[in-house]
Amino acid sequence: MSEFNCKVGLLCRSACEGLSEYRDTGYCVLHYPGMDKEDEFGEAVECKLRQKKYDFSGTVFPEPTSVFVDFEFDKEAKFERAIFANEARFLRTKFKEGVHFFDAQFNGTRTDFSEATFSGEGAFFSRAKFNGEGTSFYGAQFSGDVTTYSYAQLSSSGWTNFSGAKFSGAETSFREAQFSSASTNFSEAKFNSSAWTNFSQAKFDVESTDFSQAKFGGDWTDFSEAQFNGKLTDFSGAEFSVGGTSFFQAQFGTGRIEFVGAQFCREANFKEATFKGQPDFHDTTLRNATFKNTTFQRRADFTRAKFDGTDQRTTDFREATFGGEPYFKEVEFKGYTDFYRANFLDAVKFIGGEKDKDKKKEGKDQKSDGNDPSSVFPLEGHVSFVRAHIEKPELFSFYAIPLRPSWFVGVDARKFDFTDVKWYGMPGGLEGTLDEEIAALERPGVESPHTLLAQACRRLSANAEENHEYPLANEFHYWSLNALRKQGWRSLGLIRTLYWALSGYGVRAGRALGVLLTLAVVFAVLYMIWGPTSLRVSSSVGIWQVLADAGQAVMYSLGVMARLRPEPIPTQMGLFQILVTTEGILGPLQIALLALAVRRKVMR
Repeated sequence: MSEFNCKVGLLCRSACEGLSEYRDTGYCVLHYPGMDKEDEFGEAVECKLRQKKYDFSGTVFPEPTSVFVDFEFDKEAKFERAIFANEARFLRTKFKEGVHFFDAQFNGTRTDFSEATFSGEGAFFSRAKFNGEGTSFYGAQFSGDVTTYSYAQLSSSGWTNFSGAKFSGAETSFREAQFSSASTNFSEAKFNSSAWTNFSQAKFDVESTDFSQAKFGGDWTDFSEAQFNGKLTDFSGAEFSVGGTSFFQAQFGTGRIEFVGAQFCREANFKEATFKGQPDFHDTTLRNATFKNTTFQRRADFTRAKFDGTDQRTTDFREATFGGEPYFKEVEFKGYTDFYRANFLDAVKFIGGEKDKDKKKEGKDQKSDGNDPSSVFPLEGHVSFVRAHIEKPELFSFYAIPLRPSWFVGVDARKFDFTDVKWYGMPGGLEGTLDEEIAALERPGVESPHTLLAQACRRLSANAEENHEYPLANEFHYWSLNALRKQGWRSLGLIRTLYWALSGYGVRAGRALGVLLTLAVVFAVLYMIWGPTSLRVSSSVGIWQVLADAGQAVMYSLGVMARLRPEPIPTQMGLFQILVTTEGILGPLQIALLALAVRRKVMR
């Protein structure tokens, strides 16, 4: 009798061992593609199970596989290229030494691996195709070395359910897997693979993708280049712990995108991602977050989000594009927040102060140190808007938060909307000095900090002037010139240095008055020493006469300043005439400086 060779492909013939030809079809009963083999087929399957021969490669299952429910495979099982024409039932099945479903097809109404356990080498579902109405891995436990669904197609017309599933072992991969059922559910799933969890280039063409309350551990979680195209993508309450998480170049469609309450505990990488819908990062914690070159086509909501970390840039929005309104209400940015060359094409809102209002209602002290949650940006941190492109600067708004002038170097803030803002170092604001602002720019290595800060303060002064906040405008004007002076008097020039010394750049009325009175007293003393006899003080008289003579000298000095030509008038060239002429020049100049300072401070 010649040896029987099944017509199935060579890769699947290992499953034919010990089987004869089925009804002159050229196939064994396992591989015969017809559905009219139920009795013989069932007997063959049960025989293999009794013999612990778990190779079903290429097998065509014509009926529901109830025989595998609660079954324990104590050796490696192979279902490579198997075809399940009816329901695939593996409910609570235990695969103790690994199982291979490479290129298998699940065409029945339902595929059910609920509460199944996969250990040993792992579970291999690469290139498997899941059709039918529903696929369930609810509560399944994957503890083998490797779990892979790479290139698998999960196309059930109804749902794909991995909720409550647990993935451990070394690796879990859904790389380039395609999900096209009505809903895909990974809610409350736990991904704890020690090396990585990989969803890179996975495609979710489903109405709902649910990763809510899922937990991701291990060294790395990778959703890079993944596509989420449904009406809802939900990562609410998800926890990305231990290692980093990457959504590099991920594509989010026009539906709802929920990251509400999610926690990224190590690194959150959304670099070059695209959000076509409205992402919601309410109450999200993002550590070492990067949104560099990320595109937000519509409104992005970051209400009460927390940005923290230890990287050089704690939060990186460099060259990000905001097509809609980014909404930063009661956000907590810590460390270095960088919006370098970011593109803001619509309104932008940074809002704080709600917790301060609560304090007012409770009658508590209102003074903020700039580091409470309502501050948005902590004062010890650094913020950069350098070279940011702002399409609608009049809609770029800051409400009820502390700010530092140094955060606005390299950006034109003249039309920004500052409402109920507390400025660092400004009147009515937070305690701070110009030297501290300069140092804050020097720490991250900003070049020419004095010049850039001077420019920023000039623009902020123009903004305050436009909004009739004249004391604030005066102070910004003072800082803008004083920043140049601190760089060196040559940067400011001799005249403007004198302008600073005599009147604080025309905004320090007290200084101008002090200099004016000093001039009057100094010249009065000089008149009492080198002036005519009528202005001199005799040492032989009493103290009251000395004071009267001194008062007369001061009044004479004030008269000279006011160009009133008081008596005595110098008639000959000499020291007295030189003193009168000098005071007659300096006095009116200082009076003019005083008048200018008073006008800036009061007349407006």
